[in-house]
Amino acid sequence: MAKEETTWQPDQPSQPEPSFDWAVLMTDDEFYPQLLRKRVRPAKWSGKQVRARLQELANDPLRGADRRFVTLINKDCGASTSPALFIGIQIMNPGEHIKPHRHNSVAIYHITQGRGYSIVADSDGNEYRITWESGDTFICPPWHYHEHFCTGQEQAIMYVVQDMVALAELRALIWEEPAGPEHIRQVQEGFAPHRDTVHDDGGEG
Repeated sequence: MAKEETTWQPDQPSQPEPSFDWAVLMTDDEFYPQLLRKRVRPAKWSGKQVRARLQELANDPLRGADRRFVTLINKDCGASTSPALFIGIQIMNPGEHIKPHRHNSVAIYHITQGRGYSIVADSDGNEYRITWESGDTFICPPWHYHEHFCTGQEQAIMYVVQDMVALAELRALIWEEPAGPEHIRQVQEGFAPHRDTVHDDGGEG
């Protein structure tokens, strides 16, 4: 008796395929003019507003020192200061400590108020103690552990410049916080580096 032939039927998807109307085709004449962002306008941030916002953060007892910063955002660049750079301004109360962490973006610090010191350590275990006061500038190379201590009688204010925006655009930004290989993460959508950091008062983020 001959076997009955069957016709192969593809599996039916559980959900209909999206329209993918965001996937388009462009010629080179259409593509290259859109390759760069639209013109970015000059931007200014008021020092008075920055100081007021920092004081709000400094007075919040629930915030750890690593959370006491504001980011300068130029809306022409999305959620960044420029298409490639991040600038944050951080305030530390006397006696506060920003716990060890590292990222593969470079960090340049300029101190505008206060005094203290930072510990920067490379992957070979070499530690560098950097004592700083108002007017000083120092650099933390990529993928170096670093932590900061405010030792003066007044609050410390640090301007921080990083190239994290460029790395994030390339899906290449890596963060480790708190210190420990189990906390190494690639920055993805929804990432919040300080979310799992323990506060100075012992509370969770």
